[in-house]
Amino acid sequence: MPMPHTIPVALDSTPLGSDPEGLVRMVYFRFEADDPSTTLFLQTGGLSFPFILLGLEGIVLSPNANQEQFSSLSDLKGLIEAVEALGSSSEDASLMFGTGSIWVPLSSLVTGKRMVESERQVERGDIFRLSAAAFRQAWLFLEGQIDESSLRSWFSGQLALNSESRAVSFSSLETKVFREWSEENLGDEERPTAMTR
Repeated sequence: MPMPHTIPVALDSTPLGSDPEGLVRMVYFRFEADDPSTTLFLQTGGLSFPFILLGLEGIVLSPNANQEQFSSLSDLKGLIEAVEALGSSSEDASLMFGTGSIWVPLSSLVTGKRMVESERQVERGDIFRLSAAAFRQAWLFLEGQIDESSLRSWFSGQLALNSESRAVSFSSLETKVFREWSEENLGDEERPTAMTR
C-alpha cells in the first residue's frame, strides 16, 4: 500500500503576534501557469479529455513520482529546472516555480521535530512534512474559512493521537537539501532563528 502524500513546507517566521506559542508562517513550494497553453489532455480513471491550461497552481510533493522526498540537491535543482524549462517553446504551457505560505501552530512543529531528533528547538529553514489533512486545515485558516481557535484545536487533536501517520513530521534530510540550495542560490541572508516551546 503506497504511503499517503505529504507536503514539504519550510519554517519561515517567528510566531505571529506576541505569543511565543503562536502561529508561524510556513512556505510551501509550488508551480504556476498564468497564461493559456496549447491543448493538453487530462486523464483520470477511464476518462480522457482535452483542455487549455490557465491559472493552474500545483503544490510540489516530491521530486518525481518514484520518490517520496528530496534526498539530494540534484533532486531539487532538477525539479526546478524541469518546471522552468517548460514553456521554453511557444507550444508549451509556461510554468514558473515559486512559493506560497500558510500558518501552523509552533507547538506542532516542536513536537514534530522532537519525535525525530529529541530536539526542542526549531529553526527558520527547517523542513517539515504536513499530511494532506494538515495542509488543508492551514489552507482553510489562510482563506478565512476557519478561525485560529479551530486551527489550533485541530492540530492539538492530531498531536494527541500520536499515531504513526502524523499530521506534522520533521524531515532532517530535506532540511539539509533545502539549506544547501538556499546557500547556493540565495546567499547569506539572515541566520536561522531558533524557537523553543
